[in-house]
Amino acid sequence: MDKKDIILTPSKYGKDQYFKILKQGQKENPNHIYVWFENNHGDVERMWINKVEGSIKSGKGVLLNEPALFTELNYGDLVEYLMDEDQVIYATSIKKGPHCMCCGEFIEDEDNALHNSDKDKM
Repeated sequence: MDKKDIILTPSKYGKDQYFKILKQGQKENPNHIYVWFENNHGDVERMWINKVEGSIKSGKGVLLNEPALFTELNYGDLVEYLMDEDQVIYATSIKKGPHCMCCGEFIEDEDNALHNSDKDKM
């Protein structure tokens, strides 16, 4: 990961910066959703997911970042999310990956990854 891709924001400006990045990202790719991850200690990291199910208000997506703070998460993890009353999109649960970027299916063998629909064509 390139250090220029990481933006550190003081807490008092966190949501302002979050909404700015979310809006810009949605313009560039409506399927990418900027999700707010927060642990029980109040630590926060915001990362991109590729939506595979649902809408901007709730659904599932595959993590597109290598986390800087939450190192137990990985690129390819499946993230369920939900928008709250303040319009912030929070991660609600995470399933370890890797998961397919287009459908969210768990990939058991990355070297021979085929979708079920592709297997039917063989």
